[in-house]
Parts: sequence; structure tokens; C-alpha cells
Amino acid sequence: MDRSDDSQAESTFKGFFKIPCTRTAFLYGVGGGVAVGIGTFLFTSRVKRSADVAVGTFAIVTLCSFVVCRYQRAKIKQTQKRYLHLQGIEPKD
Repeated sequence: MDRSDDSQAESTFKGFFKIPCTRTAFLYGVGGGVAVGIGTFLFTSRVKRSADVAVGTFAIVTLCSFVVCRYQRAKIKQTQKRYLHLQGIEPKD
């Protein structure tokens, strides 16, 4: 692997978090996964089950919060376009 492959992989990774709602969704997922994982461990004292529950919670919370955030964002953009249209201003896409 040479320098160009490293820089391309790094720019792809940095570009991933530029997608709206991605960073917030990951933060919610990590927080939820850690909290539920620790809670499961304290309740059951089983490390493997706690880790499985934590990873599952991370995946579900991340996906759900990303979808909800994108939906709300789309609704807001649609409302803004409607207001601009009512004011007689052409919206920029």
C-alpha cells in the first residue's frame, strides 16, 4: 500500500462524516450501546451477552437515529422550498 492509497482511504473516511446526520447518529449509537451494554453486564454478569447486546443496540440506535434525522431534514428542506415559492423566490438546490 503506497501513500496515494493511504490518502484516498483517509479522505473517504473524512468524507463519510460530512454526510448530514452521520456524526450525530454515531454518537447516539455509541452512547446507547455503551449504556445498554454496561446495564446488561451489571444485570446478568455475562460478558459475551453484554457485548452482543451492546453491539446490537449500537446498530439499531445508529440506524434509527440516522433515518429519523434525515427524514426531519428532508421535511425542513421541503418546507423551506415551499416558503421560498410562496414568496416568489426561486429555490437553489
